[in-house]
Amino acid sequence: MIELNQLLVTGNLVAAPETRPAGESSVTRGRILHSSSYRDRQTGERKKTEPLGIDFEIWNGYGEAFAQHVGKGTAVLLEGELKPNNYEREDGSMSFGFRLRVDRWQIVAQPGERRTGGETSQVEAPKDEAPTKSEKRGGRRSA
Repeated sequence: MIELNQLLVTGNLVAAPETRPAGESSVTRGRILHSSSYRDRQTGERKKTEPLGIDFEIWNGYGEAFAQHVGKGTAVLLEGELKPNNYEREDGSMSFGFRLRVDRWQIVAQPGERRTGGETSQVEAPKDEAPTKSEKRGGRRSA
């Protein structure tokens, strides 16, 4: 059986991400909205699909760097694995969902930026801040 759990998605941040301590580590969490567009065959008109909200998390310094460079409305490209995000509601029922654990990120455009000639402003994540395999699992970066 092939075991592949990799997601590459673009979207706009619905709010500035929040960074919080998590034991000896830190985690940055946020949400993006992704929607696609298509051309209606009958009318030729461009239409957008319903937006899909995707929760994500980025661990340690890699997430802190992300939070420093983005804000509400920033268009980003995120790559990572889907992880379970299950919890019990106040009424006792279970909620089942997922969260994207980001391995790589890239800023595609800041709010209000115009794309010209197919070019976009891009800021890549710092290479020295890339998470180790241990950090991806919530572990600590060794110095």
